[in-house]
Amino acid sequence: QEFRSDAEHYGRLMAPRKVKGEVMYAERPMSADMAKAFLAAGERRELPPIALLAAAPVMVEAEDGIVLADGGYSPECGGIYVKNHVEIDTDRGFEEAVGRLESLLADFDFVSDGDRARAFASLVTPALRMGGWFGTEPVPVFVEEADQSQSGKNFLQELRAAIYGEAPDQITVRRGGVGSLDESLGSALVRGRPFIQIDNVRGKIDSQLFESLVTARGTVSVRIPHHGDLAVDPTRRIFSITSNGMEGTVDLANRSCITRIRKREPGYQFATYPEGNVLDHVRADPGHYLSAVFRVILEWVAHGKRRMTDTPHDFRVWARTLDWITDHALD
Repeated sequence: QEFRSDAEHYGRLMAPRKVKGEVMYAERPMSADMAKAFLAAGERRELPPIALLAAAPVMVEAEDGIVLADGGYSPECGGIYVKNHVEIDTDRGFEEAVGRLESLLADFDFVSDGDRARAFASLVTPALRMGGWFGTEPVPVFVEEADQSQSGKNFLQELRAAIYGEAPDQITVRRGGVGSLDESLGSALVRGRPFIQIDNVRGKIDSQLFESLVTARGTVSVRIPHHGDLAVDPTRRIFSITSNGMEGTVDLANRSCITRIRKREPGYQFATYPEGNVLDHVRADPGHYLSAVFRVILEWVAHGKRRMTDTPHDFRVWARTLDWITDHALD
């Protein structure tokens, strides 16, 4: 039934009929039987593969150099489909690009300089992840913790996704049964959104499926309501958690990048823009900030894709790469 409705968005559906002995074509809704036949057709298996659905351009390292997947289908990295064309300009200087990204973090009250650096790393990581720069090496769960409600943890995650023309696919923790965390994760993965956020966690989060998704180097079997097991590839997704006091397993802690934020004092004047707040500003022109992210990546490439050698994190490729980038950018 859903396919019958979706098909109408792509054109006028016509069907033949005889009028006084002549075959004529007239608009007619797709029948349920016809929809089943289309979905069962073997020819659909010959369609080009899609490994990632993205709302904005993706920077990819291909055999013949760096490629910008933009405005439609690109075969790189197993197939990337970009929904929207966004103007990208990476000709400006590296320092200007860093300043542009730092301006997005100016109103957050981070507990330490390390928390600020981790927040900066979280803005750049999605581009590296979606563009396949880490191959199948995992990246951590971005966990924003706050001392009080309304400290900006959820706002930071929305801001991060907005740079990429996206909004987080938010799910909440439920305990067992239909609508459990595992089923919600499965449904979010099947929907194809790059940013998946487990929102406002209180108490313990203990999901073997979630930990498997974070460390996966290929497909993982998930279950969604009213359907059997499905194989999905989470290696291009960005997982995040917001919490005012989460209790997790040791494995989850070792697979996380935790940023601590304090609530601003009453009366603090947040930056305003013609569009509204900083999130409205980024959503109005994501290309301005995505260009800055790409410029930071190009700087890293120009220095031979260097990595630190002594970063004590379970996800060494990610940690050593972003440690070098943030040290070079924020020094």
